[in-house]
Amino acid sequence: MLADHRVGILLVISYRMKYQLINVSAALLLLAASAGVASADTLAVSCTGAASGSTVTWTATSTGGVAPVSFLWSDGSTSMIDVKTYAPGTYATTIQGTDASSSVATSVCSATIAQPLPSISSFIGTPSAIAAGQSSVLSWAVSNASSTSLDQGIGAITSTSITVTPSVTTTYTLSAINPQGTATATATVIVNATGSTVQQQIQALMAQIRALQQQIAQLISGAAASSTSSATTPPIGFVPPGQVGNAACMTFSRDLGEGSRGEDVTQLQQMLAGDPSLGFSVNPTGYFGQLTSRALARFQEQEGIASSTSGGTVGPLTRGFFERRCGGEGLTGGTGIQQQVPEQQQEQEQNGSALSSSSSATAASSSAEGLFHGWLNPFNPNGSDNGNGNGHGDN
Repeated sequence: MLADHRVGILLVISYRMKYQLINVSAALLLLAASAGVASADTLAVSCTGAASGSTVTWTATSTGGVAPVSFLWSDGSTSMIDVKTYAPGTYATTIQGTDASSSVATSVCSATIAQPLPSISSFIGTPSAIAAGQSSVLSWAVSNASSTSLDQGIGAITSTSITVTPSVTTTYTLSAINPQGTATATATVIVNATGSTVQQQIQALMAQIRALQQQIAQLISGAAASSTSSATTPPIGFVPPGQVGNAACMTFSRDLGEGSRGEDVTQLQQMLAGDPSLGFSVNPTGYFGQLTSRALARFQEQEGIASSTSGGTVGPLTRGFFERRCGGEGLTGGTGIQQQVPEQQQEQEQNGSALSSSSSATAASSSAEGLFHGWLNPFNPNGSDNGNGNGHGDN
């Protein structure tokens, strides 16, 4: 009995020891777990900003804490990378990180957008060529500049244009400046000598004269084609048949005769075509043929330059006649430049044949001549303009 009692006591002690061992093991496990949590690194976040042109790429990183870690930028973005566009300047942003244990960490980072180099897109002088004493306006277009300046003693400028009056040909240099650097551009204003300016004015006047001649020819053609039932008051600008020479202004730098070619021949033919009574009814070709010679001879006889049997060429007397119509002497005009003449029209000139004008135009011009002959008679004061009174030819 005693032995059995001892065995029972041992069994009880054994069960109690196992239970205590289990409790100790559980306590050790809990201690180990708590020790592991306590040994984890503290959460930390950081960010960087990389500038490129006008954009900044913000990037967030984290260390420590319990994964996962979520991010929140100061602009509300929740991504790890945040890209923004800025004007030149320095910018800062804040990043906040939160881990799985609700630990929070923050950091601030900054980046700088550099100002671009200045640029000059245009720099010109208007006009680029002037006469002495005249002015030109320098104008420009500049970007990304904090200041601009011009050389030649002008200095800093705040406008986008300036008026200059150089006495000689001058090259101006424009400088556009900012903290990043300087851009330059040049513009030249040419100052012409007085002689060159006078020659340019002469050329401009000659161009105006040629334009007026074309207008006169158009007015004559329109009047010849119009009905003779128009009012007796002549239309403004109308030059009736037989009077075209009084309104003509041409200059010739050479004598002209059959076989001549050039711009001066074309101008002569345009004048002859303006008066249907002269019989030149083909399109001007720039080739001096028999038709041109015959029409010119009629014109010379009509103006008292030469007789119908001795005229038909452009010589000193005829050249002087037209120069006086221009109001001066010594001006040079036609160039005698070789021109291509349509084969058919050239053949017509050489053979003396022509495309006939319509009968209605001829009748109208004849009627117009009778209607306006007395009106413009003062334009032909003496009926003779040969300079020597002998009525001989012009060659």
